Amino acid sequence: MRPAYWEGPVYEIRRGTWFLGKTPLSTQIADQLEEAYLRLKPGTRYEADEGLLEDDIQPLTSTIISEVNLYEKKHGKKWPFEDPGSFEATDKIAVFKDHRVAFLVDKNSTIGKLQVENFYRLPTQQVIGADTVTRGYVHSKSKESVNKTTTAEQEKQKETDFISALVSNFSGSEKSNELFQNDLEGDYSNDPSLLANSGDREVDHLIFGVHGIGQSLSSKFSGVNFAHDCNNMRRLLKTVYSDKSKFSNMAYSEEEINSTEVDTSNCKVQILPIVWRYDVDFSLDRIYEDYEKDGSLRLPTLSQLNIDTITPFRNIAADVFMDILLYYEPKFNREIMSSVIRNANEMYDKYTQRHPNFDGKVSFMGHSLGSVLCLDILSQQPEEIPTGDAFDPTRHLKFKVENFFGVGSPNGVFKFIRRQNIRPRELYPMENKEPTSDSSVQAPNAKNYYNIFYVTDPVAYRVEPLIHTSLSKYRPKVIPFYDKNSGVPVEIMKIPFVKSLMDYSALGPYIEKLAEGTAASFSKGPEVDMQLEPHVEKMLRKLNKTGRVDYSLPQGMFGIDLINAVGSHTEYFNDRNVAGFLLSQLWLDQKSDKPLKGHKYEELLVPTKTPADNSK
Repeated sequence: MRPAYWEGPVYEIRRGTWFLGKTPLSTQIADQLEEAYLRLKPGTRYEADEGLLEDDIQPLTSTIISEVNLYEKKHGKKWPFEDPGSFEATDKIAVFKDHRVAFLVDKNSTIGKLQVENFYRLPTQQVIGADTVTRGYVHSKSKESVNKTTTAEQEKQKETDFISALVSNFSGSEKSNELFQNDLEGDYSNDPSLLANSGDREVDHLIFGVHGIGQSLSSKFSGVNFAHDCNNMRRLLKTVYSDKSKFSNMAYSEEEINSTEVDTSNCKVQILPIVWRYDVDFSLDRIYEDYEKDGSLRLPTLSQLNIDTITPFRNIAADVFMDILLYYEPKFNREIMSSVIRNANEMYDKYTQRHPNFDGKVSFMGHSLGSVLCLDILSQQPEEIPTGDAFDPTRHLKFKVENFFGVGSPNGVFKFIRRQNIRPRELYPMENKEPTSDSSVQAPNAKNYYNIFYVTDPVAYRVEPLIHTSLSKYRPKVIPFYDKNSGVPVEIMKIPFVKSLMDYSALGPYIEKLAEGTAASFSKGPEVDMQLEPHVEKMLRKLNKTGRVDYSLPQGMFGIDLINAVGSHTEYFNDRNVAGFLLSQLWLDQKSDKPLKGHKYEELLVPTKTPADNSK
């Protein structure tokens, strides 16, 4: 079982009859054990022998041929896979201890042969030099023992697990790896409540997620991490859709909703990851291969420059600087751009081949540097998709982009450094010419541009002031709460004392009022009509049907900047508020002509310089 659209973990599916620990043995080994078990009947045999002397009892044994030998005998050629371990490559002798336990010892082991006669009498379930296998699977805790666990103990364990998870996120510990592995395996499980949203379902909106780089994403798990993030977002889109009836009213017509033949439980949105990282060799430990006369490297590695303190905070800052360094290095820039475009086109081809009836819209969702990639790629797309020899597979997309969602995006500062403004394509057409890297305007070929961020995200920046500086007077638009917990992070809700505070029966009205106040804390006072010059308002409306581009996510009740800054940059794909906002915008009615409203920043008295002042 493997991902259909991206590189990721591959799992062999086994029928669980005989187990080595928690892992079911391969079919080839398990079938041999089961055949011997049914033939020898160890449970009834040893019960019948209870009255005999030990010297008269013969252990029940059977030879088990290894997977490697079975394969080579069947196919007449060498084992083609990676080097097998001793367990897969060596023939074994199975010694049945009782009705559910057997010991497997190497067939050619001299010491093992001497112990075979005594294995089944040993009181222990583990024997040195042998593998213990069991028939059937037993959970580590029986249902009775679980029921005996007190509520206090359960809550204490949840709190411990949560704290361990927080610590392991920064330490890269074995506990962190185990939690991550368990989370990954959850991507492959089928939630019965979401089956209506699986398989070959009708999709109106196909979203391609594009990841960034950053020092913390340079490990071998970067692509897997991002594919997992997109899996999380896919689940959130489905669950938030099922929680809010208003979304089905937006996704389906009144006639379809009233029809018994239409399944309105399908959210009709699909998100797939564009995992391009494997194609580009960043060589972060040796970016520049310039050498001194004595043969040593002229420049150090990045790890040699890094200061090994306050690592979580430093890594966040390093992400920004590394992204700028790598992305604006011409060699890497060309490789990255062409890799993303190639992967996006291949993903689109693969999806349409598997879903030939797909006639929906395609959107980009770029995270961090991925949002910069998306903006640059969309800005270089011509008005119409080129055909024939005019189509450049390293520069051109095979599809039109409806929406561009940038999350945790440094686009604002990146374009500021490049001295570029962001403008709507409709007002700044390319006129069939390719944009240059030093162009003063970036005009994405997408109908709607959304810049979504947490106010605590140190990597994210606004983009509206790059559309026109007069927009700096107005705060970003605040996204409403879609989470039923009113902005309380799910992880925090697991802590017992927090759960006790969130007793809605007693504190409900107060908590809800507090949540509303916190959500609006970034936008003080009532919204007012935005006083904009006509050409500025026109640019906003052409860039987004809502008339706004910058959107800030709710801070929540525990919006402690120092704490949130550590994790907020990576949480967009795990946030129900993001999922709810995406759903609300994908089916939003066409452009509105209602007056634009926003919250103004506080007026500050700043002295203005006159030409005379400047001359002084």
